[in-house]
Amino acid sequence: MLQPNEMIIALTPSQIEERTGADDVVKYVNSLPAFKNMIEKGIDCLPDTVQLMKVWGDLQRIKIIVSKESSSIQQERALDRFQEYMTAEKIHRVKPILSNTESTISEKMGIWYQQHSSVFARFWKDDQGKVDIDKSDFDGWLTETYRAVFDRLYRIHAGLETNATTKKPCKMKICGNKVNCDRLVLANGYNSGGKEKRFCGGKCRNQANARKSMRKIRGLEKRAVNSSTIAV
Repeated sequence: MLQPNEMIIALTPSQIEERTGADDVVKYVNSLPAFKNMIEKGIDCLPDTVQLMKVWGDLQRIKIIVSKESSSIQQERALDRFQEYMTAEKIHRVKPILSNTESTISEKMGIWYQQHSSVFARFWKDDQGKVDIDKSDFDGWLTETYRAVFDRLYRIHAGLETNATTKKPCKMKICGNKVNCDRLVLANGYNSGGKEKRFCGGKCRNQANARKSMRKIRGLEKRAVNSSTIAV
């Protein structure tokens, strides 16, 4: 029997899918606020900050896996940590509230599917309506959300996610403005076509192009000086 301030809520596969699209997971890697916002919207509060920072720090390992400048040893270590999140044991401490009100076979099928495919969390709220972290149990939710984020990034880099427009495998890169930026770039998202994306934004593209132009100018100046020296 539930207490007045207690709720048991299901996290369904479709809800997880909505939060872990290809563009979304790349944003979570590049932005701690975006990652925290996704978690907070899901459970209506933020869990332990130390734990959250640890997970986000492990999420950064995808950059090591993607980067061509990483050694094979570095990539293997990062991959091992990634796979730990993907193979984490499911947490089923919170059980669903069983119902006997289903009258049709479709309703029975729906209830059974939800009970066996979803992960449940118990939320306690105080008198102000805020989630009591100490009394609530949403570890199962967090484990499955983390699993989905790491799994999506893994699948993209493994070439298992396909671009809907070009039908080619999706790709991830480190921003082409490597001097100033190490953000992750989804080079060809699900619905993109044409040239692959090289930069995370206009600022990085402009900086990289400016450096390229300066190198060209210096090269021309150097050749001009060398030509003058030879002529003399």
